[in-house]
Amino acid sequence: MYIAVYVDDLLIVGPSIAEIKRIKGALRNRFQMTDLGPCSYYLGMSIQRDRQNRILYLSQEAYINKVVHQFGLSECAPVSTPIETSPPTENSPEYRCPLKQKVEYQRIVGSLMYIMLGTRGDIAYAVSMASRHLANPGP
Repeated sequence: MYIAVYVDDLLIVGPSIAEIKRIKGALRNRFQMTDLGPCSYYLGMSIQRDRQNRILYLSQEAYINKVVHQFGLSECAPVSTPIETSPPTENSPEYRCPLKQKVEYQRIVGSLMYIMLGTRGDIAYAVSMASRHLANPGP
């Protein structure tokens, strides 16, 4: 049995529906709570179940689309690798990134980290490379 907690949201996952109901009942006796029923969306992730085959499908497609539009990346073309295959050019030692650009870069990388940790482990290397430049991203 797993209970995921984020601020005041709980997600209870386990092999037994009866046990989940027992835990919900115990929590309801102790705390004021609202049971929203089976979870289909949690923390930016869409959740689908195949109960017969005991498979859980997670998707962050809506969150990814939100991030793409939020940062004006809608016109970007898909690529076969999530990172340039040639090494990036280094900043000159005297270059200092403008604060507004630095904060925007950090927000983009943070959003990519959340996507990577949730459902897209395949972008981990690209995100780690991008995160190396959080203190002073280049132009």
